[in-house]
Amino acid sequence: MPKLSWSQSFNKSNIPRNVHAFTSPNREYEFITVTFDNDTAFHVFEIAFDEKNPMKVSLKEIQSVSCETSPLLINSSEDNLFVVLSDGTLLSYTLSNAKTAPIGEHTYTAPFDASVVPIALTVSADGKSVVVAEQDGSVVVLDADTLETRALIPDAEGVCPNAVAMPDTGRLVVAGMGGICKLYTVEGTLIAVAHVDEYDPVNAMCVSPLAPEAIAIGCGSGNVAVIDASRMEGGFILEPSGLPIKVLGIIPDEAQGSPIACITADPRSASTFVYATLSGVVCSLNARTGQVSLLRDTSVPANSVAVTHHGLIVVASEDGCIQIGVE
Repeated sequence: MPKLSWSQSFNKSNIPRNVHAFTSPNREYEFITVTFDNDTAFHVFEIAFDEKNPMKVSLKEIQSVSCETSPLLINSSEDNLFVVLSDGTLLSYTLSNAKTAPIGEHTYTAPFDASVVPIALTVSADGKSVVVAEQDGSVVVLDADTLETRALIPDAEGVCPNAVAMPDTGRLVVAGMGGICKLYTVEGTLIAVAHVDEYDPVNAMCVSPLAPEAIAIGCGSGNVAVIDASRMEGGFILEPSGLPIKVLGIIPDEAQGSPIACITADPRSASTFVYATLSGVVCSLNARTGQVSLLRDTSVPANSVAVTHHGLIVVASEDGCIQIGVE
């Protein structure tokens, strides 16, 4: 992935906290959702290109969905969008093929303990399960169609999860303090443990949609590891240095150890991940070759990053800006 040209979309008084890219069920349209601090709605944008300058793009708001409390986290499957609110409630919405109103009906609600802060939301690679990790260490797996609870791991055995990933409906990866990642069955049976960072926690994690066994992990040290979940069987424990057959690469970032704030998969590639650091650096990682490409280098901390199916990279930053990178 070459160095990108970046366009600033807008600067609001509220800080954009979470960005998420999704497509309509028929794959015809592509959208970005954004949550803002101190806002009880989430906002849906289309990406608009400047006719005179195709390298200049902007976000055009087409829909706003109000919630009872502030939306914190957003993720999606092919047919549904999932939103976690600040009071712990998980909501699901149908996705429509309408260009001007891609978010359809609110279908199901799953209430959680309002006193426990939700810290991670993910959808299994096959789209059949939704996973919520909470600050008390519990991890809940729900059916994506009905939001009925399928499994509960009460405390993830001391991991203090910051991130969750699900390569398929039957297995779950939970990661957190001490650089520890644990692979569970969906019933809560521990399969294996991977130690990807010697001292610092795992901050972010994602599954490649085209190769669900490849799980990218961003650490507080600035390291990025890619684990092959299919080879984590049998309770094998990895040392921080990693073993070639287990860890595809541990890559120091370009910001001299700045913590990884967020990481996401490029939906066009089975081995490319894009991550951003708290220092504002945005990089792409080719997990097959270990090559890291610097895409953006600013001093503004990044809050969230998303990659569209057309390869546009959207970054929400702490200064209130949303930037879009165009190849």
